[in-house]
Amino acid sequence: MSTQAGLPSPCISVCQLDAQGGRCIACTRSLEQIEAWMLFDDSERLQIWRQLARHLGLDLEATFATRVGADRARDLVRRHGLA
Repeated sequence: MSTQAGLPSPCISVCQLDAQGGRCIACTRSLEQIEAWMLFDDSERLQIWRQLARHLGLDLEATFATRVGADRARDLVRRHGLA
């Protein structure tokens, strides 16, 4: 899933919360982060993406490319200083 104007959502449509921490077992976001995603601006979304990248060992450009295409992913990485 993605938001057209901003950073794409980490959601991969496998939404299930773990029993212990109240985090999604797929994207690892907290329930609060999931519920507020649409209200967050790009700086708040970027903070979550950086946490996920550290926690899951993600290459953000490659991850964004699977969601929004290579050209837009490259633009997002450049625009948000993720390179």
